[in-house]
Amino acid sequence: MSAIVQLDVPVLLPEVNDRGDRCVVLLASELRAVHGVLRVHVPGEPGSLSFCIHHDPAVIGAAEVERLAREKGARMTEEIGHLLWAVGWIEDDRSARRAGEGLRHLTGVIGAEATPAGVVRVQYDRGRIDSAAIERSLHALGLGREIDRARIPA
Repeated sequence: MSAIVQLDVPVLLPEVNDRGDRCVVLLASELRAVHGVLRVHVPGEPGSLSFCIHHDPAVIGAAEVERLAREKGARMTEEIGHLLWAVGWIEDDRSARRAGEGLRHLTGVIGAEATPAGVVRVQYDRGRIDSAAIERSLHALGLGREIDRARIPA
């Protein structure tokens, strides 16, 4: 018999708001490796962004599952940063792809994408690069003219 612990993704990974984020995948993988954890998934229900952690209560209790999930999420948040900028309109899909590729080539950038609507998302290793260096690269790519952190979509 199994039990389920359900934890909101933003509680474990405060900078993450997308189930497809690499940190969600990585945290789920780390939790699956815990002895007594049987299954970890993020259901695709609209408006819900939470981990469902199925575990064997005879092996590991719910409190321990939650403690480990919070600990692993906190460590990941310390190591991997997430940036989201509105940079004004990007010319077209091709320009957006080039911008994402340019950012991904930076040492320490784990993932980056830009959209023609002017939204730039970056995941980065905090030990190898900082947000100021990434912002300078946005300027070098011609995208930093109108960085507006207040205009970021939810």
